[in-house]
Amino acid sequence: MRAHIDLSLDGVYRAVVRGLQFGLGTALIFWLLDIVFCLSLFSFCPAFVLGTLLGAAYIFYQDTLKISLEGKGVLVTGCDTGFGHSLAFQLADLGAVVFAGCLTSQGGGAEKLKSYRNIHVLQLDITSDEEVTAALNYVSQNLPAQGLWGIVNNAGWSTFGHVEWVPISLCCRSLEVNIWGMMRIIRTFLPLIRQSKATGIFTPSSVRRDAEALWKQIPESVQVAYTKEYFDGFTNNMIKYSTSGSTDKQPVLDALINALVHQYPHPRYQPMELYFKLSVWVNTHLPEWVFETLFT
Repeated sequence: MRAHIDLSLDGVYRAVVRGLQFGLGTALIFWLLDIVFCLSLFSFCPAFVLGTLLGAAYIFYQDTLKISLEGKGVLVTGCDTGFGHSLAFQLADLGAVVFAGCLTSQGGGAEKLKSYRNIHVLQLDITSDEEVTAALNYVSQNLPAQGLWGIVNNAGWSTFGHVEWVPISLCCRSLEVNIWGMMRIIRTFLPLIRQSKATGIFTPSSVRRDAEALWKQIPESVQVAYTKEYFDGFTNNMIKYSTSGSTDKQPVLDALINALVHQYPHPRYQPMELYFKLSVWVNTHLPEWVFETLFT
């Protein structure tokens, strides 16, 4: 693949963070050399700046090292619509042999995939042991010579609401799809990944309609306690959060593809807009009141 420097927000953020870590480590090493061995090669600040620049430059360079997907097998779940559907086409265009798992293999999305070169459509409900086993048998019998290179666990299911709102059945459904379904795919296909000495991706979809169904399932006493007005406000916030971001799917698809082609893949890829990246950082690193003041 053609090498280029990743100047996306996620690529720059990753290089800067790793550079700062490297810079701090470099500064501490030179500080210890000065304290223990009286070797005053660099003071703390110059060593920190130099280390940061070198660390960031190395990460930028590392991300230019990519492998070709030509002739390699990739399994993608949740390909009926959305990211999985688009990803299957783009991976096929890169030469990969794509095994596209669809919840409904006879649906409209699956039919479009079937007509494309290098794409094998699988009937794949990741909560079904029988369908996962059948998919394994098909993939094993139709693997390209270079084997199964990667797994993209794209299939997912979500709900929302306070703990009193969500029935246990919906909680179990969420766990069955997003946790146990993902684990089922990993455990089943990991031997094929191991055989090809490849890389695996283990990644983990209308809000108003789901909200109306959820309200009907909430016990009456809980409805009275929260009120319909509060529930509708909560729902409107969820709609705002889910529709206010970018509608461009390509940054997410680029991140998924990079995780497959990077010679040295990163533990995680986070293709967010700057606002959301900052809000996540504040929420996970600073006191809760700071996050609530700035972002709620």
